[in-house]
Amino acid sequence: VPQSRAIMQLADATGKPHLQVGFLENTTKEGANRIRIFPNFGMEKHVVFDFLNKVKPNKVAFIFHNDEGYLTYFKNSIEPFLKEKKIDYFREIIDLNTQDYRTVIYKLLSQKPDVVVDMSFSVEMLRVVIALKEAGFVAKNNTFFNLDFLDLVYDNTDLSITKDVVFTGTHFDVADDNLDFKNRYIDTYGKKPTYVAAYGYDTGRILVKTWQKTGKMMVDAIMDQTPYTGASGHIKMDRQTRDLVSSLITAALNDQGQITEWHGTDK
Repeated sequence: VPQSRAIMQLADATGKPHLQVGFLENTTKEGANRIRIFPNFGMEKHVVFDFLNKVKPNKVAFIFHNDEGYLTYFKNSIEPFLKEKKIDYFREIIDLNTQDYRTVIYKLLSQKPDVVVDMSFSVEMLRVVIALKEAGFVAKNNTFFNLDFLDLVYDNTDLSITKDVVFTGTHFDVADDNLDFKNRYIDTYGKKPTYVAAYGYDTGRILVKTWQKTGKMMVDAIMDQTPYTGASGHIKMDRQTRDLVSSLITAALNDQGQITEWHGTDK
């Protein structure tokens, strides 16, 4: 994330539009030429709220990557919701160089949370979910993982590891109305496309439309091509922040390992 912020500043200095692929919220507002047609934490927090509202835990443990952006996101977006709902909570901070997560998980579980919410990177998530399962904690509806969890799903991680977890998903993952794109992608690359590929494809199409219509590549001209419906679904942008405002979904895996929309604890 610090590297991304450095690159953003270099791109700002060119005075040209640039497209961001990153989860941290509010970063597009920091530069007038930044555009993000991609899911972000600002959207994802509502999925976290949806999960907690339905599960109704008394105590929640949050696992966060040791990064200023993540901690700021928690403080400004997640913490106010927890205080409003009077939910007891605590945090465990992890680092990328951590190899054995069992100590972290047993320390966390010693405080007896009802729910664990992991907001880390996918490379960390795999170790976290394995440690949680080894500790016997994971059951239906008591663990939530952020959008990075989809990396594990699309990498065909063993279903015995990923099942029973609730996580953030996209409409692309469960939609049946973009099969043409999915099938063409499989024919070309020999694997299923992720939401990242779909959003990347749509970004390219929007830029092509912009050039075809205006002969220019300016921020306002790019924004004028939205709302846009493409491979990833419906893309709606906030004109002031130049950021995606489409919705995400609360997801889970069925017994066959397919991504489905999660509707609550009674499902």
